[in-house]
Amino acid sequence: MATNTGTSGSSKYGGIEGIDNQPDVFETGGEPTKEKEKEKGKEKEMKGGIESKTVELIPMNAQASYEQFKDKYIDSKDADFTDSIKDGRNIGYDTTEYELAGDETETPLQKYQRLKIEISQFTEEIDKIKATMTEEADINPVELSKHVKILQKQLLDTNIEDLANVDVKGDSDISKKLLAQIEAFKGGNKPAKASASSGDKSNTDYITYQLYYRPEQAKFNVLSKAAEVEQKLQKLEQIVGKDSRRLPAITSDLDPNNKSLAAAIYALQAKFSLLDSAKIEHVDARLQAVLQRINEIAEKTEGIDKAEEKSKVSEIYDFMSKWDAIASSIPDITARLQTLKSLHHQASTFAINLAGFSNAQDQISNALQSQAKVLRQVQESLVKNMTVMQSNVSSIESRIATCESKLRS
Repeated sequence: MATNTGTSGSSKYGGIEGIDNQPDVFETGGEPTKEKEKEKGKEKEMKGGIESKTVELIPMNAQASYEQFKDKYIDSKDADFTDSIKDGRNIGYDTTEYELAGDETETPLQKYQRLKIEISQFTEEIDKIKATMTEEADINPVELSKHVKILQKQLLDTNIEDLANVDVKGDSDISKKLLAQIEAFKGGNKPAKASASSGDKSNTDYITYQLYYRPEQAKFNVLSKAAEVEQKLQKLEQIVGKDSRRLPAITSDLDPNNKSLAAAIYALQAKFSLLDSAKIEHVDARLQAVLQRINEIAEKTEGIDKAEEKSKVSEIYDFMSKWDAIASSIPDITARLQTLKSLHHQASTFAINLAGFSNAQDQISNALQSQAKVLRQVQESLVKNMTVMQSNVSSIESRIATCESKLRS
């Protein structure tokens, strides 16, 4: 860029010899571009307007900070900063830190707190990975961060703290605090007014606490008890087994109205008690007596069975001996029947033809009877017709005679 800063030709030194009256020209590096101005503005914004090198500037991600403290509120319900106005001890904001539980069984609230701790730790690890991430990294911290946010949102949507209706300290701290206040009241150190009525301010010899029942807490207790019952059932299933085919074998000899696991255990205990050495000898003696009786009954039944078998065999022998005389004549009888077979066939055909002829004769006789009946009816009608014709002829002849007589006269 060229800048003209010299004097013009009409100045007061224009007519003097040896004076350069040409305008002065100075060369500069050129005008600053818009991109450089934007970069300088961004650097100033990042440094907060501080350009000193002695001040350490820490980079901060505003979006990450916003997500960290999003939907977080300070609970000032129990906070008290009245200083000397109040007799009791001042209470500020309550800060609570969670730690993982031991090997004991976790409650749903403890499990919720543990998951919050693990998710927060996992988020910190992902942030560290983002800070030290290289282009050749195998994992994608951005995708992991998205999944962690989704899990955190699902965990917050459960509202387990509202369902449990307990403070993060737990019910034990509240009950301890209440007992401490009662003990202090008994010892003469009256605590602050808990819930005294405003109408009677002078009477401070008692403490009034208000208890509120919430159905959510009762529902939570029922759910926790149901979870405990389910755990106990799982333990019983592991001990007894889930095979339903074994249960009838255990409860087969029980009362039908009392088929329970306790009754089966009592029955098994009674059976195991019989295995005592003192009782085994008694049971052995009883079994020997029963075995002896069974042998006697078997001998008696064996004799009875043999007598019945002998009687049946004798009856069959008598029956077969009667057929010995007939068995010799059976071949002659069969030969005679073979020779008479054709005669029997002719006789059967003759009987069939005779039956046919008798049927035809019956039909003919019936037809003749019907024809005779018709003939009689025809004869009767002819007789009637002849009489009618004779009467008609006689009447005609009489009329002809009368006509002739009239004609003659």
